[in-house]
Amino acid sequence: MSLPLDVTLTAGNLRDVSAAYAVRSNNLSLPGYYRRHAQQMIAQIDAGTFATSIPVPLQSWRFAGSPDLRLLLAGGEIVSGYAVYFRARYGTSSQLLFAGYANEVPAYLPSDELLRRPETYAGGIDTDFPGIAGGSMTVYGSLGHLKGKPTATSPDGAEQILIGAITAALAA
Repeated sequence: MSLPLDVTLTAGNLRDVSAAYAVRSNNLSLPGYYRRHAQQMIAQIDAGTFATSIPVPLQSWRFAGSPDLRLLLAGGEIVSGYAVYFRARYGTSSQLLFAGYANEVPAYLPSDELLRRPETYAGGIDTDFPGIAGGSMTVYGSLGHLKGKPTATSPDGAEQILIGAITAALAA
């Protein structure tokens, strides 16, 4: 499964993103990893090698019993609300074990609620430049934060794609 990053691929936006990263790169009051991330993103924009989505591996195991036990393994640092959501649908923790950090850790996987907050480390959004990767996303080397679904009529964002993929994995 792949989750979309909130990246607009117009030439004008990429120039703006590169300029924002240049400001961040030169801001000596920021931690070194923020500045290094900014330099890497400028290089990726210049080379056209940046990603617009991140891969997230999922695995589901079912152990027969009374009741059955399901084990879901998700790549990434997945927010606990997903486990709460799926345990409400598939049973308590005695029926569903939900584990993150499995096989790969491509990013922190926030909910739409976290992505809607004006500043949230977990959502990968900072107030200095909300249109570029901040917070947790600077650790993982992504150009932008994950795409959320801000309104009911918006296209599906990372949360909806993740829920759909987990639902399919648990149904298999």
